[in-house]
Amino acid sequence: MPYLVKYLLIAIAGYLLGNFNTGLVISRLQAGIDIRRHGSGNAGATNMLRVLGSQPALLTLLGDVVKGLIAIGIGHSISGFSGGVVGATAAIAGHCWPVFYGFKGGRGVATTAGVLLCLYPVTGMLCVVVFLVVLLATRYVSLGSVLAALTGAIYLCATHWDDSMACCAAVLWAAIIAIRHYPNLKRLWNRTENKLDFSAFRAKRHI
Repeated sequence: MPYLVKYLLIAIAGYLLGNFNTGLVISRLQAGIDIRRHGSGNAGATNMLRVLGSQPALLTLLGDVVKGLIAIGIGHSISGFSGGVVGATAAIAGHCWPVFYGFKGGRGVATTAGVLLCLYPVTGMLCVVVFLVVLLATRYVSLGSVLAALTGAIYLCATHWDDSMACCAAVLWAAIIAIRHYPNLKRLWNRTENKLDFSAFRAKRHI
Protein backbone atom coordinates (compact mmCIF):
# COMPACT_ATOMS: atom_id res chain seq x y z
CA MET A 1 0.00 0.00 0.00
CA PRO A 2 1.44 3.43 -0.97
CA TYR A 3 2.62 5.57 1.96
CA LEU A 4 0.26 8.41 1.04
CA VAL A 5 -2.73 6.06 1.19
CA LYS A 6 -1.55 4.64 4.52
CA TYR A 7 -1.20 8.06 6.10
CA LEU A 8 -4.54 9.16 4.68
CA LEU A 9 -6.28 6.15 6.23
CA ILE A 10 -4.52 6.78 9.54
CA ALA A 11 -5.51 10.45 9.50
CA ILE A 12 -9.16 9.64 8.77
CA ALA A 13 -9.29 7.02 11.53
CA GLY A 14 -7.59 9.34 14.02
CA TYR A 15 -9.83 12.26 13.15
CA LEU A 16 -12.99 10.20 13.54
CA LEU A 17 -11.78 8.90 16.91
CA GLY A 18 -11.16 12.48 17.98
CA ASN A 19 -14.76 13.32 17.13
CA PHE A 20 -15.97 11.15 20.02
CA ASN A 21 -17.11 13.72 22.59
CA THR A 22 -16.41 12.10 25.95
CA GLY A 23 -17.78 14.95 28.05
CA LEU A 24 -21.02 15.11 26.13
CA VAL A 25 -21.62 11.37 26.44
CA ILE A 26 -20.85 11.31 30.17
CA SER A 27 -22.93 14.39 30.96
CA ARG A 28 -25.93 12.90 29.17
CA LEU A 29 -25.55 9.50 30.83
CA GLN A 30 -24.92 10.76 34.35
CA ALA A 31 -26.97 13.96 34.52
CA GLY A 32 -29.21 13.96 31.46
CA ILE A 33 -27.75 17.26 30.26
CA ASP A 34 -25.69 18.62 27.39
CA ILE A 35 -22.58 19.90 29.16
CA ARG A 36 -22.06 22.41 26.35
CA ARG A 37 -25.14 24.28 27.58
CA HIS A 38 -23.71 24.74 31.07
CA GLY A 39 -20.77 26.55 32.60
CA SER A 40 -18.22 27.69 30.04
CA GLY A 41 -19.93 25.72 27.28
CA ASN A 42 -16.88 23.53 26.83
CA ALA A 43 -17.11 19.73 26.98
CA GLY A 44 -13.70 19.27 28.57
CA ALA A 45 -12.71 18.00 31.99
CA THR A 46 -12.43 21.46 33.58
CA ASN A 47 -16.00 22.44 32.77
CA MET A 48 -17.19 18.97 33.78
CA LEU A 49 -15.49 19.50 37.14
CA ARG A 50 -17.14 22.86 37.67
CA VAL A 51 -20.60 21.69 36.63
CA LEU A 52 -20.83 18.01 37.60
CA GLY A 53 -17.94 17.35 39.96
CA SER A 54 -14.73 15.35 40.14
CA GLN A 55 -15.88 11.87 39.08
CA PRO A 56 -17.43 12.91 35.71
CA ALA A 57 -14.43 15.18 35.15
CA LEU A 58 -12.00 12.31 35.72
CA LEU A 59 -13.94 10.05 33.35
CA THR A 60 -13.90 12.79 30.72
CA LEU A 61 -10.17 13.28 31.17
CA LEU A 62 -9.48 9.56 30.82
CA GLY A 63 -11.76 9.22 27.80
CA ASP A 64 -10.07 12.11 26.00
CA VAL A 65 -6.66 10.60 26.71
CA VAL A 66 -7.64 7.10 25.61
CA LYS A 67 -8.96 8.14 22.20
CA GLY A 68 -5.56 9.69 21.44
CA LEU A 69 -3.83 6.49 22.51
CA ILE A 70 -6.11 4.37 20.32
CA ALA A 71 -5.33 6.63 17.35
CA ILE A 72 -1.62 6.13 18.04
CA GLY A 73 -2.10 2.38 18.18
CA ILE A 74 -3.93 2.31 14.87
CA GLY A 75 -1.34 4.51 13.20
CA HIS A 76 1.56 2.53 14.61
CA SER A 77 0.10 -0.77 13.47
CA ILE A 78 -0.19 0.53 9.91
CA SER A 79 2.97 2.58 9.50
CA GLY A 80 5.18 2.41 12.58
CA PHE A 81 6.13 5.35 14.80
CA SER A 82 5.48 7.97 12.12
CA GLY A 83 2.01 6.52 11.65
CA GLY A 84 1.42 6.91 15.37
CA VAL A 85 2.36 10.59 15.17
CA VAL A 86 0.00 11.15 12.25
CA GLY A 87 -2.84 9.33 14.02
CA ALA A 88 -2.24 11.32 17.20
CA THR A 89 -2.27 14.64 15.36
CA ALA A 90 -5.48 13.74 13.54
CA ALA A 91 -7.13 12.72 16.82
CA ILE A 92 -6.22 16.06 18.41
CA ALA A 93 -7.63 17.90 15.39
CA GLY A 94 -10.79 15.80 15.51
CA HIS A 95 -11.24 16.55 19.19
CA CYS A 96 -10.83 20.30 18.65
CA TRP A 97 -12.79 20.60 15.40
CA PRO A 98 -15.24 17.65 15.22
CA VAL A 99 -17.25 17.50 12.01
CA PHE A 100 -20.14 15.77 13.79
CA TYR A 101 -20.55 18.69 16.20
CA GLY A 102 -20.30 21.61 13.81
CA PHE A 103 -16.52 21.83 14.25
CA LYS A 104 -17.04 23.05 17.83
CA GLY A 105 -14.95 20.84 20.05
CA GLY A 106 -12.75 20.94 23.12
CA ARG A 107 -9.40 22.56 23.85
CA GLY A 108 -7.39 19.41 23.14
CA VAL A 109 -5.32 19.49 26.33
CA ALA A 110 -6.06 16.02 27.70
CA THR A 111 -5.73 14.32 24.32
CA THR A 112 -2.44 16.10 23.61
CA ALA A 113 -1.10 15.26 27.08
CA GLY A 114 -1.86 11.58 26.57
CA VAL A 115 -0.24 11.65 23.15
CA LEU A 116 2.92 13.28 24.50
CA LEU A 117 3.19 10.88 27.43
CA CYS A 118 2.88 7.95 25.04
CA LEU A 119 5.11 9.08 22.17
CA TYR A 120 7.59 11.31 24.03
CA PRO A 121 7.34 10.39 27.74
CA VAL A 122 10.00 12.79 29.08
CA THR A 123 8.45 15.73 27.26
CA GLY A 124 5.01 14.65 28.41
CA MET A 125 6.07 14.47 32.05
CA LEU A 126 7.73 17.88 31.78
CA CYS A 127 4.48 19.34 30.42
CA VAL A 128 2.49 17.81 33.27
CA VAL A 129 4.88 19.31 35.83
CA VAL A 130 4.71 22.76 34.21
CA PHE A 131 0.93 22.58 34.07
CA LEU A 132 0.60 21.60 37.73
CA VAL A 133 3.08 24.25 38.93
CA VAL A 134 1.33 27.03 37.01
CA LEU A 135 -2.11 25.80 38.08
CA LEU A 136 -1.16 25.64 41.77
CA ALA A 137 0.52 29.05 41.58
CA THR A 138 -2.20 30.90 39.66
CA ARG A 139 -5.31 28.66 39.60
CA TYR A 140 -5.62 29.39 35.87
CA VAL A 141 -6.15 26.13 33.95
CA SER A 142 -5.84 27.90 30.60
CA LEU A 143 -2.52 29.55 31.45
CA GLY A 144 -1.11 26.26 32.69
CA SER A 145 -2.26 24.49 29.54
CA VAL A 146 -0.75 27.01 27.12
CA LEU A 147 2.57 27.34 28.99
CA ALA A 148 2.86 23.56 29.25
CA ALA A 149 2.24 23.18 25.52
CA LEU A 150 4.82 25.86 24.66
CA THR A 151 7.35 24.31 27.03
CA GLY A 152 6.77 20.91 25.45
CA ALA A 153 7.28 22.28 21.95
CA ILE A 154 10.51 24.05 22.88
CA TYR A 155 11.91 21.06 24.76
CA LEU A 156 10.96 18.51 22.09
CA CYS A 157 12.46 20.62 19.32
CA ALA A 158 15.64 21.15 21.35
CA THR A 159 16.08 17.46 22.13
CA HIS A 160 14.92 16.13 18.75
CA TRP A 161 16.28 18.87 16.50
CA ASP A 162 17.35 16.29 13.90
CA ASP A 163 13.86 14.71 13.76
CA SER A 164 11.74 16.87 11.48
CA MET A 165 8.55 14.93 12.23
CA ALA A 166 8.95 15.37 16.00
CA CYS A 167 9.65 19.09 15.65
CA CYS A 168 6.77 19.71 13.26
CA ALA A 169 4.38 17.72 15.45
CA ALA A 170 5.49 19.56 18.61
CA VAL A 171 4.99 22.98 17.04
CA LEU A 172 1.66 21.98 15.52
CA TRP A 173 0.31 20.55 18.80
CA ALA A 174 1.37 23.66 20.73
CA ALA A 175 -0.20 25.89 18.07
CA ILE A 176 -3.49 24.01 18.29
CA ILE A 177 -3.55 24.39 22.09
CA ALA A 178 -2.80 28.12 21.80
CA ILE A 179 -5.42 28.68 19.10
CA ARG A 180 -8.09 26.79 21.05
CA HIS A 181 -7.29 28.88 24.14
CA TYR A 182 -7.42 32.23 22.32
CA PRO A 183 -10.64 33.33 24.11
CA ASN A 184 -9.10 32.35 27.44
CA LEU A 185 -5.92 34.27 26.64
CA LYS A 186 -8.00 37.36 25.88
CA ARG A 187 -9.74 37.00 29.23
CA LEU A 188 -6.40 36.53 30.95
CA TRP A 189 -5.18 39.75 29.35
CA ASN A 190 -8.34 41.54 30.50
CA ARG A 191 -8.13 39.88 33.94
CA THR A 192 -11.58 38.36 33.55
CA GLU A 193 -10.56 34.69 33.25
CA ASN A 194 -12.11 32.37 35.84
CA LYS A 195 -9.80 30.73 38.33
CA LEU A 196 -10.21 27.10 39.31
CA ASP A 197 -11.90 26.61 42.66
CA PHE A 198 -10.08 23.65 44.22
CA SER A 199 -13.11 22.94 46.41
CA ALA A 200 -14.76 21.66 43.23
CA PHE A 201 -12.75 18.46 43.64
CA ARG A 202 -14.60 17.72 46.87
CA ALA A 203 -18.06 18.97 46.00
CA LYS A 204 -20.63 16.88 44.19
CA ARG A 205 -22.74 18.84 41.75
CA HIS A 206 -26.49 18.49 41.24
CA ILE A 207 -28.20 19.70 38.05
